[in-house]
Amino acid sequence: MAGQILRLPDHLDRSYSAKLRRALANPAPYIAHIISKLSHLLRATTYLFRSKLEAVHRSFSKSIRSVISASTGANIGPTRIFPKIDWARHRRHLRSWAIDWTRYFKAWCHLLWGAAVLNVKGETPWSSIQALVNLFIVSGGRTNDFMARVVASFHPPYALPQTSGVLGNLTQRDLARIQNKLEIDGYCVFENCLSPDFCERILQKTLTVDCLILGDEESARSSQQAYGRYNRQAPTAAKYLLTTDDTTDIQEIQELMSDASLIAVAQNYLRSKPIFSGISLWWSPAIKDVPDREAAQEFHWDMDRIRWIRYFIYLTDVDHNSGPHCFIKGTHRTGAIPPELLHLGYTRHTDEKILARYGQDTYREFVGPRGTIIAEDSRGFHKGLLPLTRDRLLLAFELSNTTFGANKRHRIRNIRIPQFGEFAKRYPRVYSNFDFDPGLLQ
Repeated sequence: MAGQILRLPDHLDRSYSAKLRRALANPAPYIAHIISKLSHLLRATTYLFRSKLEAVHRSFSKSIRSVISASTGANIGPTRIFPKIDWARHRRHLRSWAIDWTRYFKAWCHLLWGAAVLNVKGETPWSSIQALVNLFIVSGGRTNDFMARVVASFHPPYALPQTSGVLGNLTQRDLARIQNKLEIDGYCVFENCLSPDFCERILQKTLTVDCLILGDEESARSSQQAYGRYNRQAPTAAKYLLTTDDTTDIQEIQELMSDASLIAVAQNYLRSKPIFSGISLWWSPAIKDVPDREAAQEFHWDMDRIRWIRYFIYLTDVDHNSGPHCFIKGTHRTGAIPPELLHLGYTRHTDEKILARYGQDTYREFVGPRGTIIAEDSRGFHKGLLPLTRDRLLLAFELSNTTFGANKRHRIRNIRIPQFGEFAKRYPRVYSNFDFDPGLLQ
C-alpha cells in the first residue's frame, strides 16, 4: 500500500537479527561455508570445462580427418590428430591453484572482516592478524604495499609548520634524502641526537619502577608474568621491560613523542598520517652466553602492522659487547625475503642461515654513543645482539599508518610538558592510540 513501509513479520525479524548477531560474534563458520560453496562451484566449472573441451577436440579432429580424406583420398581412421590431454596432470595443477587461491581469498575475507571490527570495536580479531601475516608470506609484501596506498589515500600526511627537532633542523631536501635511504636500505642512523644528561635522566627513572621480567628461562619456568626492579649489579633475566604506562609517564619520553622531526620523518616514509602504535623501554643485561629468543636476540622479521617505521634510541653507550641492534640491509623491500624463508613463518633464524642467504656485506651492526637514533623498517631481518660485558638501555618508538594488527593501547596518566598536550590536540590521529585520563586535554 502506498505510503507504508514493508516490514518482515516479527518472528522472521527476530530470527534474522539473531543470525546476524551470531555471524558478527563468530564469523569463521560462515566464511568457511562461503569458501566451501565456492570450491563446489569451481569443481563444477572444471568438470563442465573439461567436457566441453573434449567435445570440441573430438569434433575438430573429425573435421581435420574429413579434410585430409577428401584431399588425398586416403581413409583416415579414428586416430587422434592431437595428443591426448593429460587430465590427471592438469587436475593436479588446477587443484594446487585452487587451494592457493582459496587460502588467499579466505585470508582477504578475514582481513576485511578485521578492518570492519576494528572500526566498530577498536581492536583487531586474532584471525585477522593471522591473515595479515599469511598474506605477507604469500605475496612477499605486495599486499601490504597495496593496503598502505589505500590507507594513505584516506589519511594523507599533516602539513607540519616546522620539522626541526632531535633529528636536526630538517629541510625538504633532508627529508627526501632520509626517505631515499629508508626506501633503499631500510634504515637511517642519526648520531648525537640526545644529550648525555637527557639520557641519564631517563635511565635513573627506569631504576625506580617495576619491570616485566622476560627471557627463555622465565617463559619455561612459569606462565605467570613476573615483575621486579632492575638491579644493574645483579640481574637475573635477559630482558627487563618497563610497563607502557610507566614509560609514557616520563617527561623526557613525552618530549620525544611530541618531537616534530620524528613525526615528519615517519609520515614522510609512511606517506600518511602516523600513529604512535608502540612504545617500549627495556634493559638488556649481560648475563647469558647464548642468544635469548624471548629477548629477540635472533634474526626475525616483524608483521604487526600494515606499514610502519621504528625508532631505536640508545640511552646507554653501545659497542659490540653491549648488545647493538643489527639489521640486514635491503630485506625490508617487497620480495626481498625468499619464499623458502617466508614459508617458515613467524620464527627466529640463526646468523648462519641469514648470512648464507644475504652475504656478510648486507649485515649492519649499529654501535654508537648514548643519544644515537636508528630509524628502521623492521619488516626486514633484524635482531638485538647478545650483550657480552655491559648492559644496554633501549627506547623504541613505533609509528604506523593504522592500528590494524596486534595493537595495545597506551594510557597517559599525566601531561608532563605543555607541548605534548598541544600536539595531542593539534594532531589527534598521531595520538589516537593513547587513552588520556579525564581532564588532561581540556
